[in-house]
Amino acid sequence: MQLLFPNDPLVSVPFNVGQGPNEAGPRLGGRPPANVLPRTSNEFICYFLTIPLSVEPSQEVSVFTSSNFDRLLKACGNLNEEGLVQVVVHSSSRRGKSLELSSSLSEHPLLLLEPREDWLMSDEGERIVASFHKLGGRPYFIQGKLGLEAAVRRLMAAGFAQVLQMGFPAVRGDTGEVEGDWPFGDGMFHLFGMAPFGPGDWRWFWER
Repeated sequence: MQLLFPNDPLVSVPFNVGQGPNEAGPRLGGRPPANVLPRTSNEFICYFLTIPLSVEPSQEVSVFTSSNFDRLLKACGNLNEEGLVQVVVHSSSRRGKSLELSSSLSEHPLLLLEPREDWLMSDEGERIVASFHKLGGRPYFIQGKLGLEAAVRRLMAAGFAQVLQMGFPAVRGDTGEVEGDWPFGDGMFHLFGMAPFGPGDWRWFWER
C-alpha cells in the first residue's frame, strides 16, 4: 500500500478549505460519499469529511462525527477510540444523492498543497510543530497536557501515525466560508491510523 500522507513525521501535506461545492476528491461537509456508511449509527452521527489514504489501491478515508457537542466536550483532551468519531476506508468515491447522514456544514473541496517540513516559526523565532490543517506530520498540542502528550507518544511508538490534523477553517489560505456548526468548536481535531487501517486501527483526540 502506497500511502498518500508522508511516512516521515517530520514532513506533512498542508491543505486548505476551498470554495465549494465539489462532488469528488478531498472534501468537507454536505453529503457523504455514495454507499459509504459508519459501522454504527444513531441520531447524532453525521458525515464530516473525506481525505485520500493511498494509491495502489486507490483508497479514501471518510470520517463521521457525533453532532452531540456535550458528549464530544467530555472527550476533549483525551485520546479516544472510535465511537463518537467513526472512520470508514473505501475506494475512490463521489458524493451520494441522499441527504441521510449529511453534515450540517456546507460543502467544500479540500485543496492539498505540496509536502513540506512540519515546522512553523513562532513569533519568538522558535521552531514549533505546524498548527495548520495537514495530512501526516506530528500533532500540534494546544494545551500541552503532559498526560495527553505522553499517551500520543506511546501511540506513535506502537506504530500509529497522524493521518489528519484540522482546526476551524479560518487559517491562512482557507478561501471557503464554511457555514454550519463546526463539530469541534474552536478546537483542533487529530486522527491517527495504523496499517492495515481496519476496524480498531484508529484513534483520535481534540483540544480547545
